[in-house]
Amino acid sequence: MKNPYNFSPAPPPRLTERMLREELERRRQRRQLVLLEAAAVAWTLCAALLGLALYPYEPRLAVPCLLAAVTAVAGGAAVKVALYRKREELDRLCL
Repeated sequence: MKNPYNFSPAPPPRLTERMLREELERRRQRRQLVLLEAAAVAWTLCAALLGLALYPYEPRLAVPCLLAAVTAVAGGAAVKVALYRKREELDRLCL
């Protein structure tokens, strides 16, 4: 069976300890970011559910919970939009 790929003309890139450590650090930061985002979503969900549960009994306590949840969602959306625009600018500069 003939191999469709020809790997002989280009040698593989040299891996150094520095490159491997940088990749390990990137993966660690990515893991931390995912955990932080999960915690933010959980906190927002808890604040919203607490506000909805408290509203029939104590509206004065429920309103700040709901406002905190709405503020967190709005702030997160604003940050996502800003980062998305920044990424588009960087993509245009790189192309």
